[in-house]
Amino acid sequence: MLDTRYSEKLKIAQSFRESSETLFQLGTAIVVCDDKFQVLLINPSAQALLDAGDNLTFGESIFGFFRNPDSRPLLEQCLSANQSAVVRQTQILDAQRREKFVDCILTPVSFQDSNYLILEFNEVDEVVRNFKKITIEASQNVNSAVVRMVAHEIKNPLGGIRGAAQLLDRELIHHPDLREYTKIIVKEADRLCSLVNGMVGPQVPTVLKEVNIHEILEHVRTLTLAEGLDDSQILRDYDPSLPTVQADAEHLIQVFVNIVRNALEATEDNGELKFRTRVQRHVNIGRHHYQRMARIDIEDNGPGVPDELLDQIFCPMISGKDQSDGLGLSIVHQIIRRHGGTISCESRPGQTCFTIYLKFHDHS
Repeated sequence: MLDTRYSEKLKIAQSFRESSETLFQLGTAIVVCDDKFQVLLINPSAQALLDAGDNLTFGESIFGFFRNPDSRPLLEQCLSANQSAVVRQTQILDAQRREKFVDCILTPVSFQDSNYLILEFNEVDEVVRNFKKITIEASQNVNSAVVRMVAHEIKNPLGGIRGAAQLLDRELIHHPDLREYTKIIVKEADRLCSLVNGMVGPQVPTVLKEVNIHEILEHVRTLTLAEGLDDSQILRDYDPSLPTVQADAEHLIQVFVNIVRNALEATEDNGELKFRTRVQRHVNIGRHHYQRMARIDIEDNGPGVPDELLDQIFCPMISGKDQSDGLGLSIVHQIIRRHGGTISCESRPGQTCFTIYLKFHDHS
């Protein structure tokens, strides 16, 4: 009996899809449920919003992701009264149990003598987040320009100091006790020069090739385990269907190693990391819109990034650690931008997630 009902629902879902194909090509997140509030159809935009992948399956209750306890009576009323409704700024949980605020439009429809409910989700914080991203990008551009200018001005006198120290060292050939000081000057000048080079990012050009992102993540995972982390502390949630990306493998390794080491320092001995990959649909980066991009999440269960640092975390010289030059994440940001991608961070106590978007190899 169950198999028969399941088969019938599949046929209804297919018929519904064929009769409303345009609905499921929209950039808006659409979910259709039956009169038992079980998912009948979910379009790609809704899969992206809910970070569902294959986790949100056919027949699952939609109340698995509604956070508002008053949602059931409202949905029942919409169906019974055959009236549309709008729910403003309600909370939903995605497949990773992360909260999102959305406006939800509820529309009852009749199809093949049965009643169904169309739910259209619009993430209300997306506009705020995009504006915030643009503001942060502008700030980072200014900071990077200032850093490059300062770095250039520092390197010139450093070269003079080092050269003068080497000349002085030759003059003091018969005074080995004094030559120790000139060696210190040369060594410290080299150290400062290295630091300045780090401030302006990697000196090796970015060479984009076809790259399997899972191979990169597994390499970083192996490096991390070699440093003494237990295998159970690094969880993996990969989308096996993820296409290859257009990237520089060595630079991506540098990106992920930086993020992972920051996470390990934050979580200390009992930390847990998660590597997650997904296909993200409808991504805007600057003026460019991409139908699909690779999304890579690196998540930890540490104490979180302080609110006052979160908006500046990718800026040079910004760090929440006492013994850090604050250059690691700034360089990470530069590398991802050279790839034509974007990186962001969301954090709260117990959950910090760095999200990276990269282009697929086919430029889709």
